[in-house]
Amino acid sequence: MRVPVRPLCFVALLGGFAATAQSQPEPQGGVNQFYWAANSPGATLGGVDASAIDKPATGYTCTEVVLRVVDDRTGKTLDSYTDSQAGGAVSKSFTGLESGLKVQVTANATFQGGTIFDLKFVEADVTTK
Repeated sequence: MRVPVRPLCFVALLGGFAATAQSQPEPQGGVNQFYWAANSPGATLGGVDASAIDKPATGYTCTEVVLRVVDDRTGKTLDSYTDSQAGGAVSKSFTGLESGLKVQVTANATFQGGTIFDLKFVEADVTTK
């Protein structure tokens, strides 16, 4: 009697793990898209205009987009903007930068579908006017 009980307990334990793993909500597929809008980022007089487009796949939402301007020479972040209500496009004009400054403009997006996260990243080099 003792021997058959152990395998049954083991099978019940595995069944419990399988049921837990299968109960997680899953996105319905597709590819999350994140890219620069047309003509973006663009240099302005002492600044940069940046616009990024987010297109979540079915079952996902874009929960955050971060735009950042980084000094190309020092690697120091000069300015950033976070949008937690991203819904298709995020735009920001970064002003107050010196003229002729080479910067890296980066954008990060976080897509979430249930408990699954998909992180996207784009960057571009721009020299301010």
